[in-house]
Amino acid sequence: MQGTVARAGSFGGMVADFCWPPACLVCGTSLQSAKTLICDECDAAVCPHGVVCRRCGSGMGPVAPGGGTPGGRTGGVCRDCREHEPTFVQARSYGPHVAPLSSMIYHLKYRHRPALGPFLAARLAAVLRAAEWDDVDAIVPVPTTWWRRWRRGYNQAEVLARELGVLTDLPVLPRVVMRRHGASQVGADYARRAQNVRGQFRVTRSRDLLHQRVLLVDDVLTTGATAQEVAATIMAAGARKVYLVTLTSTGRAQRRA
Repeated sequence: MQGTVARAGSFGGMVADFCWPPACLVCGTSLQSAKTLICDECDAAVCPHGVVCRRCGSGMGPVAPGGGTPGGRTGGVCRDCREHEPTFVQARSYGPHVAPLSSMIYHLKYRHRPALGPFLAARLAAVLRAAEWDDVDAIVPVPTTWWRRWRRGYNQAEVLARELGVLTDLPVLPRVVMRRHGASQVGADYARRAQNVRGQFRVTRSRDLLHQRVLLVDDVLTTGATAQEVAATIMAAGARKVYLVTLTSTGRAQRRA
């Protein structure tokens, strides 16, 4: 019976692919299967960082074609980190917030494409290998509000964290930090973002964080205000240190300058 159902599902997928040919989410190129989501060309075009701030991981210059590495090569400390030392030990992102990677994040976040999770989490795993954060004990996704989770159907940071946990064999603590409420951060400057998130996070299970070295996971690092507040909340609960990994960075130092 199960074999019959599987064959029927496979046949149904073939019919769907024939009637509605699958296309790359980024460029629209035809794909062999809808399971692929991204074409090989767009996959290969994802741009990693060049030289980055050794604290926050923000790009500190243009990336030469073919010259980037996941997470970037560490340089000096950016102006923002010199003036406002981060709560987290270090932060790294795969690359700058440009297409096609920014387009993939958009589809994950706003076009209900959680199936992109494994594909994008593989980028995060590459960053971790390059950063050599070998002492991480647990992964914590940056939380969103209940309203955004309900409207979207999921928290994109949690999708990434769960898939990263599979790839790294690290435990994931999806609801150990919760967000009470808060205004949208889209388009806000650092001061407004910091005000929006101040006091908005709470730890639900302090014992899970006590003495732990935590890896925070999110999709994009902009000004870093949200990550700073979450990291401070985790540290106040007894964590030993906090790292941060994201898919992209918009270059918060340049935005603050």
